Amino acid sequence: LDAPELIEQLGGYIISGTALPGVLLNQIADTKNETYPYLLTLLKNYDGEKSADIKHAIVRLIEEMDMPHPYDYYIKVVSCADEKDDFIESAANELKNSGEKYVEEMIAEFEDARNAYVSDCFLDILCDISFDKRIFQFALDKFLYGDSGRAFYASCLGKLGYNDALPYLEQSMRENNIGFYEYTAIKNAVEELGGEV
Repeated sequence: LDAPELIEQLGGYIISGTALPGVLLNQIADTKNETYPYLLTLLKNYDGEKSADIKHAIVRLIEEMDMPHPYDYYIKVVSCADEKDDFIESAANELKNSGEKYVEEMIAEFEDARNAYVSDCFLDILCDISFDKRIFQFALDKFLYGDSGRAFYASCLGKLGYNDALPYLEQSMRENNIGFYEYTAIKNAVEELGGEV
């Protein structure tokens, strides 16, 4: 089979809900120089039936084939998200490997986020790839003044590694109304930063 036929079969299996055969995935990977351009075209342009499932599979394939990810496109995808799905999550996850090159663009997307989900996605990505003081301040502000999600923001502060967050985290652990999940996440962040519980 040539590259277009392999990619057509990939889409067919996903649309039908059938497990992807290893033989097909191996053929796509073995001919990656031919299949990769078709995968990128499908990734960026297909919006039909089960598009999120197909695009999620393509992101995973690109990773397994060790080919370049289209990070610019992933940033656009995350910034336009309304809610979580497998494709958006896989794109966001790959952005954690994008390096410093895209930090400024992602900071701008974080600041202009269309909703809380997008904002949190970019904050999570940024906490994994940069130790920029601005990102620390974003995470701390969300932790201190956000309506919810303190467990998530505590984990962001822990990942960033600035022990300036310790007094705020330690104080929040002493609150009377703290829930178990939130307490555990904050405790883990305190320990990551070298504090004692």
